[in-house]
Amino acid sequence: MAFKLTGVPGTNRFEGKTGDSVTLVTKNLTGNVAIARADYADKVLAVTGGTITFKIVEGMKVLVLVFDCLPNTATGELLEKDGENTRFMRNVFAHSPAQAIVIEGES
Repeated sequence: MAFKLTGVPGTNRFEGKTGDSVTLVTKNLTGNVAIARADYADKVLAVTGGTITFKIVEGMKVLVLVFDCLPNTATGELLEKDGENTRFMRNVFAHSPAQAIVIEGES
């Protein structure tokens, strides 16, 4: 297996192959940070134990994440998970608990 998302240099976008399955998790640095809500390509994603899994759809679509952060000074990281391996995607801060990520699905 391999990581499915690739960052586009000089942007805040990611690219991936249409149809590939992606799993995102959080890692606590201070306090507790977890994915509370996720929307992708205008659909609400199921959040299970602070983890989301979704298939990349074709074209440029937005992934909107809302994080539950306790206490209000909590910090963490958003990670892509592949089996037992993880890869850093973004920092998460309690003072900014919502993030939008553009993902371009390519065939």
